[in-house]
Amino acid sequence: MDIRFFQDFLSNFPESEALRAQIIDSNGFVIAGCSINSVGTFHEAAYHILRRMTDPDEDFWEGGQEEQGTLYTPLLQNRQTAALLALSGEEQTVRIYARAVKSAIESMLGQEVNAVRLQKYSSKFDLFVQKLFYDPQVLRSELEARAASLGYLHDCMRIPVFITTEQVGDFSALVQQGKANPLYNPQDIMALSRSGNITLFIYLGYGEEVLRTFRESVTDYLRWWQDTLSEMGFQYQMQVGTIQSNLSYYRLAYDHAVWLHNTARCRDTVNWFYDYTEAYLKSSIPLMEYRGIFNAFSENLPTDFLESYKELFDSLMQYDFNFQLASKQMFIHKNTLSFRLGKIKERLNINPMQNFKQKEFASNFCLYLKMILS
Repeated sequence: MDIRFFQDFLSNFPESEALRAQIIDSNGFVIAGCSINSVGTFHEAAYHILRRMTDPDEDFWEGGQEEQGTLYTPLLQNRQTAALLALSGEEQTVRIYARAVKSAIESMLGQEVNAVRLQKYSSKFDLFVQKLFYDPQVLRSELEARAASLGYLHDCMRIPVFITTEQVGDFSALVQQGKANPLYNPQDIMALSRSGNITLFIYLGYGEEVLRTFRESVTDYLRWWQDTLSEMGFQYQMQVGTIQSNLSYYRLAYDHAVWLHNTARCRDTVNWFYDYTEAYLKSSIPLMEYRGIFNAFSENLPTDFLESYKELFDSLMQYDFNFQLASKQMFIHKNTLSFRLGKIKERLNINPMQNFKQKEFASNFCLYLKMILS
């Protein structure tokens, strides 16, 4: 984290009694502020807020007299809290400015980090991949120009596959060997992610027929990769992202595939993002919103009941509420599952198997419990 970046940013922030800004590092020390006298001091309130913060989308307001106070909001770098922004003043004014300031800092910080990373890459292909996968500011015209210089079509449909292995290894040579795949197409983009994982953007072509047959096409394409990795003794998973025909959306498609690995925690060897769209959209809702809805339930029900509830509904949701498949996944008899569900229905006075709205409540409560229970 570059302290000078924060100091330069706040040096352009208007110093005013009505609105005062400070940035505090993870140890609770002020590293930048409208008032130079505050820099280097320990901010006890911010330190304790950082320690108890669980949701990076959550703000904390500490009010004083006459609606004056301080809003603390996390500044994120690589999806982790890098520092805390403290804006002091009248609450309504502070909240108006807070989101804009936070967004501006995070956007500029992302550009600085990305610029430093790009300095490591020299080849035309490596620079293209870095901008395609990671640069949120890159223009579509630049991506299309870089693609053309490498012989890649910019308007065809491709789909990403993010391959992870249990064993650590250098897969640079294997990426090159991917051209031996009988279904390899010169329009396929094959590279390593920054984390060292094999990442493919498989060429699908053009037209409506692609949307009907892409699963079969990708399944056939991945067979060579599965056989090769198995022969090498690797345990692997393949996360298939979303189809794109615009290079500007490839970064989002790549993020979808990575989300399957990092958040969805899929169990199958090959997983498809399109099978998890509802879970993805719900995961985009801040924890604070879920907490506001379900907090009373989680605080007033015993932990053992919540754990049992989470396990049972998680399995039911995975198998579209099929008792036979869910009980098999839980290693219990179908009748045992039915008995446990009956206890939940009785305790909460709901019938999710017969009432669609109560089924929606039960499923969303399970999602919340998965967030807060380890």
